[in-house]
Amino acid sequence: MTPDETTAAEFKTKMWSDQGVKETRRVVVVLMKCDEIEVVVDWLQEQYGEDAGFVVDDRGPFYRIDCEEGLEVDCDEVEPLIGHPYNVFDFLVSVSTTIGRAMTVGNKFILTTSLLGLEEDVPRG
Repeated sequence: MTPDETTAAEFKTKMWSDQGVKETRRVVVVLMKCDEIEVVVDWLQEQYGEDAGFVVDDRGPFYRIDCEEGLEVDCDEVEPLIGHPYNVFDFLVSVSTTIGRAMTVGNKFILTTSLLGLEEDVPRG
């Protein structure tokens, strides 16, 4: 068993412990691999790769992308790199799960920690 693997009993013990929940300002998106997502991940690495908190973890059939505060995928910028029509709804087909507040605005996928509408204005598309 690797350090990342947890038995059901260990998980239950951890969940019911008094350690509490650790709050962070991180967001996570898990993407199913396909040709288009390979291009999106390369594009994200170009956009956010300088940020030490930006992590792309290759998990076999998925990518787990983890970063501080939030990220945006602009499908208008990604589409020419893919080489065929590609919009935010095509992208959403490959989104397995998110941690954070996810939304689409125009042809962008936005993942943030902000309370949109309270902490900042909702972006317009």
